[in-house]
Amino acid sequence: MTRPLLAALAVAVLGITGCGGQQEQETQTAVARSDAYWDGKDGCSAVSLEKLARQTDASEATPEAVAEAFSKRWTSTAARDARQGCLDGIAETASAQ
Repeated sequence: MTRPLLAALAVAVLGITGCGGQQEQETQTAVARSDAYWDGKDGCSAVSLEKLARQTDASEATPEAVAEAFSKRWTSTAARDARQGCLDGIAETASAQ
């Protein structure tokens, strides 16, 4: 099952079971953070660190600088997850080489 399908299913189940208000908003935020993490991990494991630095306009070609630049496209609530996903993707790529 894909992540977007799982996210939609989670939101639908919450709607059916009568959850709403603050709890529903928190669940939707958690789903968005999950998507941000996976976008970061997938995006930052796809190419070399040097290419990522160029693509993201990072200040330097280090994992921290690239992850910080990558996370700028996300809202503040999801940026932390995107940054962590990017760092994990970079580490995964480095360990595979």
